[in-house]
Parts: sequence; structure tokens; C-alpha cells
Amino acid sequence: MSDKEKEVEFYAATVGAWLNTKFELDKSLLTLSTGAIGLLVTLLTTVGATSVEGLALYFVALLSFLVCVVSILLVFKRNAKHLEGIVTETQTSDPLLKSLDTSAAFSFVFGVILTLIIGGTTAINQFIEKEIKMTKEVNKTIHNVAVGDSINGLEALRPAGKEKASVEGIINMKPQPKPQPAKSKPED
Repeated sequence: MSDKEKEVEFYAATVGAWLNTKFELDKSLLTLSTGAIGLLVTLLTTVGATSVEGLALYFVALLSFLVCVVSILLVFKRNAKHLEGIVTETQTSDPLLKSLDTSAAFSFVFGVILTLIIGGTTAINQFIEKEIKMTKEVNKTIHNVAVGDSINGLEALRPAGKEKASVEGIINMKPQPKPQPAKSKPED
């Protein structure tokens, strides 16, 4: 193989690797964005938004990932036309393709940032709710003592000095002799 053939092979391999890298990036963004949409919808339906601001965060994050998905799908469609233009030597660059790539990347990063904020605020809200619940339980125990109560009457809780045997008093169960009617004495 001559040096010229080696250089052509090297160039072809490099272009192929470059195209594969670009396509893999787009495929990864598409997969991650659709997964993020599923995650956000699941979080929204199970945990829910705790405020209007939280609901807005969910909406904007979902919208960001949707923009990324649509941008990538348009990139795939536009790539075919761009490759045809390069092969026929009628096109050298495609500004729309470049803006779609940029849009996909920025919307994905923005969606990730919003999702992290949503996750952080959800965790903080759940922690605060747990703390409030625990504080209320502690306060219930403390507030069960009425104002003015004292420990007067504590003596009644002291165990008796000697415990009676469990069968004490059984003697009382003994049958008593029947009283005999008095006999009358004959009169003399």
C-alpha cells in the first residue's frame, strides 16, 4: 500500500469516526432527554409540585427536554439533506443544522439544571415536612400535661407493703356447721 493510499484510508477512517461521534452525541441526547421527560412526569404525578413555582420549574424543564428532542429529530432529518448536498458539491455548510445542534445542546443542559433544582427543592421540602411532623409529635407529648397538675397523689401508685398470698382467705370457704335447733327440755 502506497503512502497516498494510506493517507486516503486514514482520512476515510477519521471522517467516519468524526461522523460516528457526532451521531452518538445526538443519539445520547435524544435518549437522555426522553428519559428525563419520563422521570419528570413520574415525579410530578407521584410527588407533585408543592408550589406554583415548583410547577413552573417542572413545566420549563419538560419544555427544555422537549425542545432538545425535537431539535435532535430535525437534526437527523437535516443531516441526510446536508450529506446529499456535500456529495453533489452543492452545499458546504448548513447554518440551520448548526443552530439545531446548538439548540439541542443548550436546551438539554438547561433541562438538566432545572431537574437538579427540582430534585433539590423536593428533597428539602420532604425533609422540612418530616421535621415539622416530628416536632408536632414531640409537642403532643409535652402538651399532654395540664397546666397546674402536680405530682400530688403519687403515693397511691406505691405498691402495698405485703402482698397477700393468692389463696389467702380460703379458710372462709370452709363449710360452717348448721346451727342445731334448740332442744326443749321436758317440764317437770
